[in-house]
Amino acid sequence: MSIFLSQRRRISTWLESSSFGIIVGLFHLFSTEFTLSSFSCFGCIASFKNQSFVFTVVLTGNVLYGGSSNGEIRAWRLDCSEQGDRTDSIVAVCRSAVKSMVVLGDKLFSAHHDNKIRVWRILNQVLHRKYKCLATLPTLNDRFLRCLSVKNYIQVRRHKKSTWIHHVDNVSGLAILTDCSLLYSASWDRTFKIWRTSNFKCLESVQNAHDDAINAIVLSKDGFVQTGSTDRRIKVWKKKHAGGKEEQTFAGFNT
Repeated sequence: MSIFLSQRRRISTWLESSSFGIIVGLFHLFSTEFTLSSFSCFGCIASFKNQSFVFTVVLTGNVLYGGSSNGEIRAWRLDCSEQGDRTDSIVAVCRSAVKSMVVLGDKLFSAHHDNKIRVWRILNQVLHRKYKCLATLPTLNDRFLRCLSVKNYIQVRRHKKSTWIHHVDNVSGLAILTDCSLLYSASWDRTFKIWRTSNFKCLESVQNAHDDAINAIVLSKDGFVQTGSTDRRIKVWKKKHAGGKEEQTFAGFNT
């Protein structure tokens, strides 16, 4: 009986040690795989410090632009050979936080918390001078023409109306069409709008595109528009001809 108990203890000890070894081996294997997949091969080679929260960045050529919560747009040149030469310059300033930016040729479009879009003239190879503001969207001319007709006004709040060309809340996203002819803007007012880049005229507004604030907008080469919202939805939009006429409207699909 004692021999049987002794053998049983040895077998139990062997099983425990074997199980422990297997567990250790599996843990080592999985932890190694996890480590390899979790740690990137990227390394930070430069860090650009700003004075306030950075909401958006855009890269054009060898110049990086950063838009901040204090309304500043700063520029860094990336082709400097030495770290110390990578000094920033404030190229544009306004009184409202910069939420999004896109670059088209020699123009920098910036979306702001004050419900406006601003257009800046980029000075090539010059970062120590302030950029000139070419326009604020909607433009004064566009606003004047739209305000003359009652049909251009829409209800934006219970006791407030505005022309449909206005964003009435933070402009959160910008995107440029592939042929560079149109600028798209998205807003927390649940709309996205289309602007002509040549004269900055507002061409169309898609009202109530989402049930809550729109936070992002992107365009695809095949003409589709994608919008992301606080309502936890991404919607895909495409142009549809209305009755065979030239006039087009947007139709959305939930994802």
